[in-house]
Amino acid sequence: MVSIDAPPAAAGRLGRRWALGLTIASVVVAVTATTLWWTVITRADEAGTDLALLVTSLGTGLAPVLAVASAAVTLHGLRVLSRRRATAIVALAAIGFPLAALAAHSWSLGFDLADAGAPMTGLAAATAPLLLGAVASGAALLALLVHALSRHAGVPSAPAVGLALVAAVVGVPLIGWGFLVPASSAALAVAALLLAALSSPRERPAASIRPLIATNGRRGDRSSDRLAVGLARLAAGAGILGAAFALAGPLWWPVPIDGTQAMIVGISILLAAGVPLIASLALLVESRFPVARSVVRGPAIALVLALAMMGYWYTSAPDGDANWWAVSVASVFVGVAVGGMSALLPVARPVAIAVGLGVALALAAAQVAAFLPMLAFAVPILAIVVLVLDARGARRRDAEPAAAATA
Repeated sequence: MVSIDAPPAAAGRLGRRWALGLTIASVVVAVTATTLWWTVITRADEAGTDLALLVTSLGTGLAPVLAVASAAVTLHGLRVLSRRRATAIVALAAIGFPLAALAAHSWSLGFDLADAGAPMTGLAAATAPLLLGAVASGAALLALLVHALSRHAGVPSAPAVGLALVAAVVGVPLIGWGFLVPASSAALAVAALLLAALSSPRERPAASIRPLIATNGRRGDRSSDRLAVGLARLAAGAGILGAAFALAGPLWWPVPIDGTQAMIVGISILLAAGVPLIASLALLVESRFPVARSVVRGPAIALVLALAMMGYWYTSAPDGDANWWAVSVASVFVGVAVGGMSALLPVARPVAIAVGLGVALALAAAQVAAFLPMLAFAVPILAIVVLVLDARGARRRDAEPAAAATA
């Protein structure tokens, strides 16, 4: 705990260290639990009860408590939460999340006993009181947090109380359902990590940013823009074809094909169309923003590799379960891509590296690449947006000389 006799600057530094330490611990615990969840619990026909309880306790019991504690320390340092309110929020989290984890495990045990026709005994019979305690703790936590945030934002007292009550009533069921799996705790841990990192002091931002972000000397490069537009057109055309084939291929394709096969082929085309779209966006960012090439091209290459792995996995049906390793590898690439962008954060390099590693590990453990086939339907939309914005920019650039001549 930070000593009340410590100088304000020293107390602030110590608080930030506590916040970063707690959220890093939360990321590690959540990533461990999520990895066990995906590799053991969901893949085994009969996962051991003790192992399931351990994963549940770590992923939905301990990890979110550490993340909430980190956020409370950070918000206290930002003078959003008083010391008493921050302590109360941490205490409620330490009660509510473990009770929720035990309630989920209790329900699972009770379901197995009911399926076997056995009477409810022990922990299996305690689902209701455990759930009631978790709901009460969670509602109190949300009410305290939303009230404090509302008051800090300048909301009057009575409306702030109303917002707190609405958040408690509406938020608890949503959060309760969301935290049934450890991946939600990984997301919360990453959010707390970003909050702790972005609240760090920025006395010397230039020294921490310039080594990683430098002007590349290509601002306004017309040849690069033309190539980016050409790639966006390719992505839009291929994406429209892929979406049309996935959604209505059997209706117009001359060769007989069923809906499942059409969906596989169409999504494969959409994933492939994502490659020129990523290249187009990377070129546009390089030509318009003073960002080092490595910060742009590294994540872009990682995303392309993720799309390639997901294309392999999606076209390997019906052996998708046997080739799930491809989804895991693709998730690692997605984590590297998103985590690599932490170099753009206006924080010291060690903090940016910690954030990048935390984000990469959390995304990889959560197997986020499994969502890429669904997100691939956005490829033609994004490509068209790029083309529309470029056309508007071209008209603006053409109008500037005329306006200067008449001025």
